[in-house]
Amino acid sequence: MPRLISRLEPVKGLLIICAIYCLAPVFSSVAASMIIALSAVLRHGIEAIDFSRLDKYALGTVALVGEFSLLSLSGLVAIWASRRYTDVSWYRQNCAWWMEVGWGVAASIAYLLLIKLVVLPCLFYMRPPDTAYNRTFFGITSYSQTSASIIGRAFFIDTVYAPVVETVLFISAAYWPLRQKLAMLPTLLVVAVFFAALHNQTPWFFQYLAFSIVNLSLFEMRKSLLAPATHHVIANMVIYGGQLWWGK
Repeated sequence: MPRLISRLEPVKGLLIICAIYCLAPVFSSVAASMIIALSAVLRHGIEAIDFSRLDKYALGTVALVGEFSLLSLSGLVAIWASRRYTDVSWYRQNCAWWMEVGWGVAASIAYLLLIKLVVLPCLFYMRPPDTAYNRTFFGITSYSQTSASIIGRAFFIDTVYAPVVETVLFISAAYWPLRQKLAMLPTLLVVAVFFAALHNQTPWFFQYLAFSIVNLSLFEMRKSLLAPATHHVIANMVIYGGQLWWGK
């Protein structure tokens, strides 16, 4: 058993991340739905199961619990990973922090150009025949004050919390341990595909794949977390900021 655990050490981070993204939301959602159904039956009898309002309430609560479990567990594991893999630091030794930020900005520009000039045109030509591209745009003034406040909180999570947490998870816990056993290219491809698959399984998978390759390559060049974290924050701000301002 100890030998098996030692052999799994390089991929332990990948397994933990997979459990967080795939299993934790499912189990927490199932538990929440069972608690809601049991509570409804105890209060209103077995006929409460057929209430349409209960279905709507349960679906909303289950989605909330699943997302909360993903965000909270990923944050806790990121804290664990930052303490477990202390040889991966935020700053490069004998290098100013603003240089790492500059590298992150440069990588963001390169990534956005890659998406604009290569990935999106390829996805456009890969679309099924006779597919119409219809998108309705909503200005920021079309949202109510309450809706704008909720979107603002989600924007903070998507552009600050998630990039920092995912940088620690996918680099400190996933990429770096595996990199100690394998060469750069196979490690980069494995973790990049893993990152993209956990985020999207549609044709937009290639956009996440390109992002992850750029982000991991940036870490490989700089050996610091600040540069890829900066790249991640800026890329998400551009993507989600465009959705917040121009579209829904």
